[in-house]
Amino acid sequence: MTRKISSRWTSFYKIGVPCLYLISTATQGCALALRIPDLEKQVAFLVCICVCYFTGLLFILWFGRFYKHVTLSPEGLAVTGYFVSDVVPFSCIADIKQSIWMAGRPVCVLLDGHNRFGGKIAFQPRGTRPMRGEHPIVAELRQLARHEDGSSLHATPPPLPATKPFSLKGILASLGVVVILGMHIADRFREHAFDDRVAALDPERVTQIDVYRGQRYVGKSLDDYEKKEIRGPAELRSFVEQLKVADEYDPSHPEYYEHYVVLVLIEGEDRMEFGFCLSENPQYVYIRCIKGFSAFGGLRSVPLREWLDRNVRGARTDGD
Repeated sequence: MTRKISSRWTSFYKIGVPCLYLISTATQGCALALRIPDLEKQVAFLVCICVCYFTGLLFILWFGRFYKHVTLSPEGLAVTGYFVSDVVPFSCIADIKQSIWMAGRPVCVLLDGHNRFGGKIAFQPRGTRPMRGEHPIVAELRQLARHEDGSSLHATPPPLPATKPFSLKGILASLGVVVILGMHIADRFREHAFDDRVAALDPERVTQIDVYRGQRYVGKSLDDYEKKEIRGPAELRSFVEQLKVADEYDPSHPEYYEHYVVLVLIEGEDRMEFGFCLSENPQYVYIRCIKGFSAFGGLRSVPLREWLDRNVRGARTDGD
């Protein structure tokens, strides 16, 4: 009599999760790439994103290769993987353990190596999993896999596994480095795309600048801020010209006491959004580009501080 002892969700863990990961990351990568106006930089950005996401996909597939469809039969364990199906006799089982740390508490069956699955197989046990202690299938498998002399599995410890060229910790560390590097590269591409758009900005096409007093927060609409509209041609031109020659500057852990959200409305295009910040230095205004609720890039400008004082802050001083 045969009985399925692995979870019905095994196929989802092995195939569904990688597919969902691939779809979500591909959608996110394409959405970010479409925000870059330059085609050449779009391609470079997509290549970097594909390398990072493909590395993550390989890790998920590598991790899922241990999870098998397992059926209990009189001859042993009928095991099915990605491409291999075979029966593992009870005599090939060296030990049986259950993880208490991993989600789902998978059961790991250590093998003696004389089979098509290498040193171990793992599966999510079927049915309700107890909060404490082992799943009943663990004790059942240990009873079935007793040695011919009647001794239990724990009386004879399994052989030490052979040294592997890659460890799980090393793979996780490498994956973390790749992800961080990919995020850093993506930020650099966003900054370059922003610089190119500022350089190509035509003052004649700027129709209006809206300045909101306050800092951008998730869930808070700009309608809740104090707003100042600027439409004078001379002030619009001055803003664009000074923005193009602003100094690159990225302060380390700055302390700002006053914040503004500046929307530049462009004829026939989407708007550009900036964060203007004031610190204790009375000369500069510090500028960050805003996309959604994330900020990147760093500029500072003396003329734009004067522009902000003249058009928005009026006659107020920094101490007011």
